[in-house]
Amino acid sequence: MDVSDFPHILSDDRIVTAIRAIIRLALVRALDVQQKDKLLTVDEATARFFYRVYNFTCCYKSTILLYKYGAFVTHGTFAMEQTEEDKILALFHSHKVIRSSDLEKYGCSRQALKRLVDKGRVTQIGRGLYRQVDAEVTENSTVVEACKAFPQGVLCLVSALHFYHLSTQIPHDVWMAIKAGKRVYRTDLPVQFFRFSGSAFTEGVESHTIEGVEVRVYCPAKTVADCFKFRNTIGLDVALEALRECLKAKRCSIDDLWRYARICRVTSVMRSYMEAYTQ
Repeated sequence: MDVSDFPHILSDDRIVTAIRAIIRLALVRALDVQQKDKLLTVDEATARFFYRVYNFTCCYKSTILLYKYGAFVTHGTFAMEQTEEDKILALFHSHKVIRSSDLEKYGCSRQALKRLVDKGRVTQIGRGLYRQVDAEVTENSTVVEACKAFPQGVLCLVSALHFYHLSTQIPHDVWMAIKAGKRVYRTDLPVQFFRFSGSAFTEGVESHTIEGVEVRVYCPAKTVADCFKFRNTIGLDVALEALRECLKAKRCSIDDLWRYARICRVTSVMRSYMEAYTQ
């Protein structure tokens, strides 16, 4: 497959998509027939283009050495050195959001990140927070951005209920618990903070990974207890729905609910409702 004539027609997105599909098909077929030495022939300019745009590592007048997660061994006569900008763009494949302070451990500089911003490849979405301009927006994007911006916070209340599918409520903001007395900087992200203290903040925290970012969220039993504690804020009906769905889906035990009810000091409030749902 000779693609040396591609660069002058790569301004059309539809053509780029078609070429990418063809190359993927060639990769699959090459693996099937074990023709790794006849996979893709390119010139130097095209090799550099595919390396930067599609994260391909190519060899001049030889074959593709690396395609995303599949490695191919060959005898190449041309190899390209990965730049800092290439490393940062590669990071965005596994981390949807990156903090500028994390670049050093990956061997990248903030100057390289700034160059990508100037080129329109990366955009700043918050204080020290960046993502690719063409990154796919998912239902978890806002949560991921908020958790990356405030790693010390914990998803709570309606956001935690939505995470566990225990409520029909869809939060417009990210509801996040912050340790009482902890200062947080101003942000344009849609985050609503709640101050928790002592064991009410530290107990029942679970860690999950979404789009390459660690997301801390209270467990279902702790979330139900929190909902009763903040019933005047979110509404008693939301707390009752959370309790009902949590028991129905068997997301926690009665003992767990009592334990977190004591921690949140809502045992007297929850007692009658728990007795009604467990009879």
